[in-house]
Amino acid sequence: MISNDIYLKTALRAAKAGEKIFRRNFGCPKGVRTKDGNARNYVTEADLKIEKLIRAQIKKDFPDHKIIGEELGKDKPDKNDLYWVIDPIDGTANFIHGVPFCCISIALWKGQEPLIAVVNSPMTGDIYQAMRDKGAFLNGRRINVSRIKELKQALGTAGWGRDVKIGDKLLPWLMKTASKARAFGSAALELCKVADGSIDVFVHGSINFWDVAAGMLILQEAGGKITDWEGKKLRIELDRFAASNGQFHKELLAQIKKADFYNR
Repeated sequence: MISNDIYLKTALRAAKAGEKIFRRNFGCPKGVRTKDGNARNYVTEADLKIEKLIRAQIKKDFPDHKIIGEELGKDKPDKNDLYWVIDPIDGTANFIHGVPFCCISIALWKGQEPLIAVVNSPMTGDIYQAMRDKGAFLNGRRINVSRIKELKQALGTAGWGRDVKIGDKLLPWLMKTASKARAFGSAALELCKVADGSIDVFVHGSINFWDVAAGMLILQEAGGKITDWEGKKLRIELDRFAASNGQFHKELLAQIKKADFYNR
């Protein structure tokens, strides 16, 4: 049986494989276009090239493994299959405009459980990684969530993704509910920032699985908590979610349910 350590080495190699293309195209990418009929949903040539490199590395090491990628297709894993989840550039709008809050995200899952996660931020040199039941690390240093105990003292971030209809509600709500609020535009990195204690809470509307497949394990292994807005465990078929350091998660969910965007 192959150990998770071997899988992690593959994930790290794959995440590093796309760095050169990432850096070369940062702020001035070629072939920018929209997709899925959404004028706010971007894809670039760099997305496609990076995902191809990542897939090639994974298939070299594990040719039989299935892959779910944002840009180049989605295999359909069976219940007990091992499968990789790739987001070649999370935070594409930031990437296009030269904002260094964007990353490469890779995770290995089995069924409904993440086993391995790597989030590589090439423009800052930060690499987050986690292995199930082995902790979370930033550049080789173990990380933990913050110790803030009350939501009103928290620094929060918000995102809405496909939920454009709640975009004008979510951030103002968080500004009133937490101590301070931001919107950074990369769910994978924002989850990592909750994991390393830089941020205390992160609330997001509808989102794609590949955006959080790695970040959620890194957060959990750092001691944080992530659920849907009902408090249920996140699954592949995820929708809206709330992430926190775990100290005030029940209060966070209660406040979300009182908000005017909750049923929108």
